[in-house]
Amino acid sequence: MTRIPARPLVGGEKAFEFHDTPSTKTRDEVQKELQAYRKNPVMADGGKSLAGGALYVFPQHSYALKDGKFVHTDTLKHDTPKPSLTMTPDERRARDRLQGL
Repeated sequence: MTRIPARPLVGGEKAFEFHDTPSTKTRDEVQKELQAYRKNPVMADGGKSLAGGALYVFPQHSYALKDGKFVHTDTLKHDTPKPSLTMTPDERRARDRLQGL
């Protein structure tokens, strides 16, 4: 990788720096992954990348009526724990500060 020196911007901030990072994969392995992604551009969360990455379709729940009951037909995880409705003392203080109480 060619290193490009960081250019100073307004106020002396640096724009960007490149750092070489070692890889455990060969070039062929990376090329195979890229070809597989191009054939089926599905992200780790189940969403799809379209138009060369310009668009992203979020994964959605889907249901079907089977034997008189709705069942999940998607591949999303459905075992997420419900959030707790009781606030900790720190959360209560933060809420009170935000609401000016």
